[in-house]
Order: sequence, then structure tokens, then C-alpha cells
Amino acid sequence: MRTLAFGSRDDMDTTQRRIAAALGVTFALHDSFFFGGDYYLAKSDHLRISVQRNFVEDDGDLTRPELPEHQVVVYITQKNDDSPLDAAAMGLDPSPS
Repeated sequence: MRTLAFGSRDDMDTTQRRIAAALGVTFALHDSFFFGGDYYLAKSDHLRISVQRNFVEDDGDLTRPELPEHQVVVYITQKNDDSPLDAAAMGLDPSPS
């Protein structure tokens, strides 16, 4: 199992709709102070996807400072790597780290 981080230049709603359409998953809206407020989460047996803001944390840094032009961060966790995801088709940019 591994988790990959991607950036999206779109807002959270647009990002989660695009991913949902591409992968056939359903997102639920959640709220968490830890994640900077509202975020979307989709889960299945083999996949977990979180769509959240790339917000400024208490230390003054972005959640993902390596993605400064991206207002949204997408975390994708796959239990197996048998079916790689086409992040580019979902409008996502890979995190450089």
C-alpha cells in the first residue's frame, strides 16, 4: 500500500467531480480542523482518495509547499499497484517529492 500526492489547480468541488467521473467513485463531504476545514473523501476496498485544500498551516507553510501553484491537494492510497491511475487524465499534477 502506498499513498501518492497530487496537486490540482481547480477548486475542491471541480476536482472531486472530475475524479469521481474518471474512477466511478463517490465522494462524501467531511469537515476537519486538522485538514483545514471541508474536504472530500472516497473509499473502497482497494482505494482511498482525499481531496483537500493546500492551506497555510500554523507554521506558515502550505500543507504541500512543493505544490505552491495548486490550491487543492489530492491524496490517493491504493492497496495494490496492479491498476495504475492516470492522474493526468484527471487533471492532476504529481507532487515532486
